[in-house]
Amino acid sequence: MKTTRRKFLKTTAATAATFQIVPRHVIGGPNNTPPSETYGAALIGCGGRGPGTYGGMVRDLPSRLVAACDVQRNRAEGFARKDPNAKVYTDFRRVLENPDVDLVAIATPPHWHALISIACAEAGKDVLCEKPMTRFIREGRAVVEAFDRYKRVFQIGTFGRFGVSRGTNGRLVHKIMRSGILSPNPGVHIKKGGLKIHQWSGKPGLQPRTPPDTLDWDLYC
Repeated sequence: MKTTRRKFLKTTAATAATFQIVPRHVIGGPNNTPPSETYGAALIGCGGRGPGTYGGMVRDLPSRLVAACDVQRNRAEGFARKDPNAKVYTDFRRVLENPDVDLVAIATPPHWHALISIACAEAGKDVLCEKPMTRFIREGRAVVEAFDRYKRVFQIGTFGRFGVSRGTNGRLVHKIMRSGILSPNPGVHIKKGGLKIHQWSGKPGLQPRTPPDTLDWDLYC
């Protein structure tokens, strides 16, 4: 097809004008990260630890909340208020079907950690998972093998160690411990109530009750 010089210049001018009126946040620039460099993030498990886990994952990243998921829907709805465009889910599998999700923070109870992490790797998502990473060693190996197979990133949320490593005192203590100048440590004493033993072991004597309407009890189990 032949194009006259007049038509060519007219088309070029229209294209140039279009680029001139594109909002700055779309193409980047000072204080504006373009969408192509912004990560879509999701939180699975919006209970007590969830917001902190999510915050630790996105702290230094240009990101936006894409999805909030919890078997107790009202918790997911509460966290989703951080972004008016965030979607609410009760089934983590639906989160992983969302192509806008790049990063997933997992803050569910431990019995979900391995299964959801592996599913994330299979779906091409990178993960920050709360501790304990898994319930037993073989589960942990399965997670490592999955992320190696699918070439995704997995990080365990040992935030106490992250925080200590940023401080001068923490680094000094680490150097002293590695130096060999300390005497051998014969053992560790845990004071009564330490390490959240009662909390992690479960509360005894709870009476059966009907799950609330906002909780997908069957999926949780």
